[in-house]
Amino acid sequence: MKIISSSQINSDAAMLKKCIDNYSSEVTNIRRIIDQIPSVWQGNDATSFINKYNEALEQLEKYKEALYKYCDFLSRVNAVYDELNSSYDKVISTD
Repeated sequence: MKIISSSQINSDAAMLKKCIDNYSSEVTNIRRIIDQIPSVWQGNDATSFINKYNEALEQLEKYKEALYKYCDFLSRVNAVYDELNSSYDKVISTD
């Protein structure tokens, strides 16, 4: 039995990681901006605005972590398929 996995999986995982890194950078930039708001805007409206953004940023961070886990999964798939393939290629002794 021949198990085949496309080498495209590894390049897809690498491309996805680049996209996630860019996404992470943008989330960090938003966080920096939000952290600077209290120096120019105070009061209940500012606090409410900052709290809403912080809630959203928490969700974005969770999403980022899920994407990194998926990227890790993709990067491991090819190795697993190669290992399975080599197991199937071994001659089984019938002694």
